[in-house]
Amino acid sequence: MKNNLMTWVTAAALLFTFHTHSAPIDIKHIDFNPVIDGQLDQELDHLKFNEFAHYYDFGDPVEKEIKVRYKLAYNDKYFYLYIETDANKITYNTRGYLYGDGYKIILGKLINNQTTDEYYDLYYSPSLNKNQRDKQVIATYNRHHITKLLSKNSLSQEMAHSKSTGFETLIAWDDIHPINPLFDSDIGLNIYFAKSVTKVDSVGYSLTKDESIWDEEVLSRNLSAVNFIPPATQVKSVQVFKRNYQLNEDIRIKSISLDSKDALNVTVLNNMGEQVINKNIKLTPKSDQKIEHKINTEALKSGTYDIHVMINNTPVETASISILESIEFKKIANEIVNKTNNANKKAQSTLLFHLQEANKTSQALKPYEIATQLIQKWKDTFKLVNTFLKGKDPFANLQGPYR
Repeated sequence: MKNNLMTWVTAAALLFTFHTHSAPIDIKHIDFNPVIDGQLDQELDHLKFNEFAHYYDFGDPVEKEIKVRYKLAYNDKYFYLYIETDANKITYNTRGYLYGDGYKIILGKLINNQTTDEYYDLYYSPSLNKNQRDKQVIATYNRHHITKLLSKNSLSQEMAHSKSTGFETLIAWDDIHPINPLFDSDIGLNIYFAKSVTKVDSVGYSLTKDESIWDEEVLSRNLSAVNFIPPATQVKSVQVFKRNYQLNEDIRIKSISLDSKDALNVTVLNNMGEQVINKNIKLTPKSDQKIEHKINTEALKSGTYDIHVMINNTPVETASISILESIEFKKIANEIVNKTNNANKKAQSTLLFHLQEANKTSQALKPYEIATQLIQKWKDTFKLVNTFLKGKDPFANLQGPYR
C-alpha cells in the first residue's frame, strides 16, 4: 500500500480541494490531567466516543473494516485525545502516521469555508524505541516544515488490549502557542489515523478531507470546526499572547476569571537573568471576563526577555518576548544606493538583498511569534551596512558569489 497510497493520492487529489465542515465537534472541559498510558482513565468514561467522518481504503478494499473511534477533552493546560480501534495488535512502522499505526493532529485557526495557513501539524509515529525522533513532533507550522520535538510536557502512549488498542495524547497548550480555547474561539481541528492492515497495506480515517494529509507539498490545511465547552466552574488563567513588541510598546497580558481578591504579579528578566520589571497588577472587583493588562516597557532596550506570571504566588505562565527597534528599511536602502559607485556595485546589490530578506522576515512575523531571528538578522545586516557606509567593502574577504 505504500506505493498504492501515493498513486491513489495523485489520482484523487482534485477530489479533496472542497471543504467538508459539518456541525462543530463538542470538546468537554476536564479539571485534571489524564494518565497517559494508552488506556482510558475511568474518569473519562463519561466522554462521548466520536466516529471519524471519512474512511480511506486507497482503492484496495480490506476484507473487514477496522472500527476506529475517538474521544476529546481539554483543560487550561492541555488538549487531550484518545483513539481506540477494535484491533488487538499494534503495528509499528517508520512514518506510522502514514503507513500505520500512527496519526496526525492538526490544530489551527479556523477560517470559514477556507483553508488556513496558521496551524500546527503534529505527527505521531508510535515506536518501541522511546528515543525515536518522529514519535511525537511538530512537522509543519504555518506552512513551514520544521520537524521540532514537542516538549516533555506533551505526552503520547499506545497500548494493546485483549480486544482493542488505545492511543493516548496530551498536548501542552504552551507547545502550540497561541492556540488556547480559554482565550480563542476560532480553533479548528483535523485528525488523521492510519491503521496498518497487512505488511504493506493500511487504511485511513479523518475528521475532514484534506489532501495535505498525504502530500507534504500542500501547505494550507482544511480543518473541522470544534466547540470547546466552557468549564462548569471558573478557571483562573493568563496568556501572554503577543510575543514581539516595538521599542516602548506596552507588554500585554490577558487574564480570565480573576477578581480583586487575587494577586497577579508579572516579572520580566533580561537575557542575563536579571530582573528588570516586577509589577503587581491591580485587579477590578469582577474580572470574570477576559481582561488585558499592560506593562510599561520604557526602561527596556531592544532584545529578548523572559516573562514570569504568578497568580496568588503560584507560577502560571512563562513566555519569551522580543522588543525591536523601529527599522526604516526604505531610508537605509536609499543611503546604500546614494553611497554606491562603479567599484562597489556588487556589494550594493548584496546589501540590498540582505536588507530585503530582513524586511520580508519582519513583514511575515505574526504578533504571537518571538522575533529572536529577526533581531539577529538585523544586527548582522546592520554591521554590513555600517561598514559599507564608511566606504569599505563588507564582503572584501569573501571568496566566490556574495550570496
